[in-house]
Amino acid sequence: MTIIMNKTIVTPKSYFRLLNILFAALLIGQILFAAIAFFVNYTQPIASPFSNELQQLFLIIVPVVAVVNIAVSYFIFTVKIKAIRNETDWRRRLESYQAALIMRYALMEMPSLLAIVIFMLTGNFLFLGVMAAMVLLLLYIKPSINAMVQHLQLHYNDVATLQESDTVLYEKEWAIN
Repeated sequence: MTIIMNKTIVTPKSYFRLLNILFAALLIGQILFAAIAFFVNYTQPIASPFSNELQQLFLIIVPVVAVVNIAVSYFIFTVKIKAIRNETDWRRRLESYQAALIMRYALMEMPSLLAIVIFMLTGNFLFLGVMAAMVLLLLYIKPSINAMVQHLQLHYNDVATLQESDTVLYEKEWAIN
């Protein structure tokens, strides 16, 4: 059995590059899924198998799910951020912040995906509007150094550390068996 040990050095530049790659992947996935759904609907319009009453119900359910998920993501993110503010270790602080952002983005992505699926089933373009609104909201809360500084209420020394893109924040060891 071969064990390969490796060490990753995490700098502010690499940390925010990773966050932005994750964010872009979530965003591009939604947009591509919507584009495929639109293309399929445009080339072969779907005769909706749902009654008008059920379609009207979907027009209520999807926005309600969107609003609830926005509220829940805000609440969970706020609770997690308060816990992270008390953390002194950079590694734990950054890993916890990354996890909080991923959870926030996932909760914001779910109503968008639901809206796309309902669009595929009904052909109603209002659902793509809900998806577009969620994408715009995600773009508004994209990861950045300024957002992190504001969320975590970082001290001047911490902000200076983050602004030096080549500063080593921590080293992470990992192994492959």
